[in-house]
Amino acid sequence: MNLSQISLIVRKISKFLDDYGPLLLTREKFLYFRLRTDKLLEKSLREPGCLYVGLAGGSGVGKSTLINAIARRKISHASDRRPFTDKIVAYRHVDNPHEFNNLSAMFKSPDAVHDHDDFKALTLLDLPDIDSNQLSNRNVVMQILPYLDAVIWVASPEKYADSSFYELVKDSSIHKDNFIFIINKMDQLIDDDYRDPLTRINEVVGDLAFRLKRHTDIIDPKIFCISSVLEFKVQNGSYGEFLSQEFIRFRECLTEKWNTKHIKAVKCTNLVREMEDLLADLDSDIDPEQKKKALQSVKALGETKVDLIDSQKNFFHLGALLIDRLTKILADKDASISSVTMIIDKIFLRKLNTLSSDVWDLEPVLRVQAVSVAQPRLLEAEKIQSDMISTVMLSTGIKAVDMKESLIDAVSKDCAVSAFVLSKMMVENKIASSKKLIARFSKRCQSLMLFLPIIIMVLKLSGTGSVSDLLEKGSWLNALDHVLRLLMSVFTSEGLVALVVLGILEIAIIFFMALRRLKKIEKSATGISRVVTKSLAKCLNTAIRREIDHSLSLGRKLEEGIETLSKINSESNAIHLK
Repeated sequence: MNLSQISLIVRKISKFLDDYGPLLLTREKFLYFRLRTDKLLEKSLREPGCLYVGLAGGSGVGKSTLINAIARRKISHASDRRPFTDKIVAYRHVDNPHEFNNLSAMFKSPDAVHDHDDFKALTLLDLPDIDSNQLSNRNVVMQILPYLDAVIWVASPEKYADSSFYELVKDSSIHKDNFIFIINKMDQLIDDDYRDPLTRINEVVGDLAFRLKRHTDIIDPKIFCISSVLEFKVQNGSYGEFLSQEFIRFRECLTEKWNTKHIKAVKCTNLVREMEDLLADLDSDIDPEQKKKALQSVKALGETKVDLIDSQKNFFHLGALLIDRLTKILADKDASISSVTMIIDKIFLRKLNTLSSDVWDLEPVLRVQAVSVAQPRLLEAEKIQSDMISTVMLSTGIKAVDMKESLIDAVSKDCAVSAFVLSKMMVENKIASSKKLIARFSKRCQSLMLFLPIIIMVLKLSGTGSVSDLLEKGSWLNALDHVLRLLMSVFTSEGLVALVVLGILEIAIIFFMALRRLKKIEKSATGISRVVTKSLAKCLNTAIRREIDHSLSLGRKLEEGIETLSKINSESNAIHLK
């Protein structure tokens, strides 16, 4: 078994703990195994016999020159970088090949090799520029970072403030103690004529430290201000001596990490043993056979059926209330003539159980009914979930999940609000349609129906001959004479009878039109009520199903966790036998 195989299995153990640990282990055991797995993963990522150090930074920060300065000879050439800006360039000793064969697609081939023996145990990886617009460059850097022992983050005075630099530092999985921060090209920032060269250096270092603390939570970073170019030139001036000393401190820091890396030949064997012990302890504490017994009970409880809500049966009372209130609301906004609306309001609507005509009054009615109908179902769903959790706790001693607060009020409120919004929209649309052209035409027809009996009475009392004579002569004197004769005829016995008949006929017509209009309003109210109650029932049923599915997911996750642990054990045994 090699390190990459160990690393793969340890990663699966880590993912298993993330996905199923809180469900299958007590909190104390979960934290214990989490810590052990993280440490084992860190060990499995360390390559034996060689220190792998990545150089990460933006374009033009002088990484190639820095490599030559570290080696104290020219081992990096321009051809090593261009046109391979999206590839990793490995600088290694000719006798010490790197072990990243599984990641060969990310590396420039061939490697940049050298024969400098003092540099033999150190392999430098020049990473793609992190400030590139190419997303693939950043992906390559993120993929290689977990395989490195340390990272030298290289910046320059003009680029150390780049936000992408700090984002990558923060996202790196390497321990922050293994970071070294270099501000290169410091010779371009200061000169001998400057009164106090260290002032500028301190300003840059202080600003970088502040940004690292703010954006990456690194409190005490290792920062070195150097000039790689000056390592190959004669040093002049106080700032040149200072930068030279800084470079010496940097090399000593890197050499210290190099010398303290004592990896024994038996590292792989020790890691295999540690991984097997970890899996054995996990299997012992989780006890899959005991969990399977609990799983059968959990699955049985999760399959318990809960009666769903029928909109017509369970919301019969709500439907009647909605029809009454919607009828009142629509009648008050109806565009019929005043006599018809008066009859509807004063006579027909008195039998209703509501005096309110405000659409906003529908929401409390919907909420009360939703709570009344949904409460027993939601309580049953919550009880099923509680029984499942209790089963897990009693059979395993583990608190599987935290008990949620009752959802009855929240679910009922949300569903009632949704149903109210729907009812309000439908009422507003119905009222808006009553003001359109067809509604105005209907109102004219109602007025005409009331006016026709009056015309008939006038013709009856005046006589058709008198009307014809008036139309032929057409003078205002004849018209006045006609009106006077009509008024005189009203007070005759025939006129009084006509008035009585007219009054009765007008009242009958008004009642007929009011009753006919009310039936249309009630039909509209019934349609809206039916849609709203169906919507409310659907919303509540969805919430009930969601609670049941949530309960079933507990059983499914128990089963998945047990199967996942079994697969990890099988893979570990199979690789170990090879």
